[in-house]
This record gives sequence, structure tokens and C-alpha cells, in this order.
Amino acid sequence: MAVTCEQSSGLRSFLNYLRVEAGLSRATLEAYERDLRLMLDHLAEMGRDSVQAIEARDLSEHLKWLNRAHSLNPSSIARHLSAIRMFFRWLEA
Repeated sequence: MAVTCEQSSGLRSFLNYLRVEAGLSRATLEAYERDLRLMLDHLAEMGRDSVQAIEARDLSEHLKWLNRAHSLNPSSIARHLSAIRMFFRWLEA
């Protein structure tokens, strides 16, 4: 299962917000997009087909999965977490 059209639209809006309002660099935007697409794809595989269906324990499981499945170093996982936090804060606003 891949990112749905609704999720993709929300992700594009969020990335545009980061580019315009937060002034993040192109490299950071690309990393955040990769991180968030990976999260949305993984959570869709877990049956969470909308961001409204995602729960805190799903995010915790996703971070554990990153460590197990991708053997990411702590700084990469911290970047994932930062992107996730910013995305959900933006969604709440």
C-alpha cells in the first residue's frame, strides 16, 4: 500500500509550508519528504490509511521498525522523529 492521494496532498502542502515559511534548505526538505513518505507507506501497510487513523503507538512502532529494518543510526532516526513531530504539529494547526 502506498501513500494515498489525500496523504500526498497533505504532504505536499506541508513541504511547501516548510519551504516558504520555515525556509528550510532543499536537502532538508528532500530528507523530510523521504522520511515522511516512508512513515506514511509503513503505516499504510499497518492498516493506517489516513493520518487521522494514526495513533501514538503506531509512531513508536514505526521508529522501532526504522531501527530494525533499516539499521539507521541515531541521528537519522532523530531526523525522522523531527520530521514526524513537525508534520503532526502542522496538521493540528
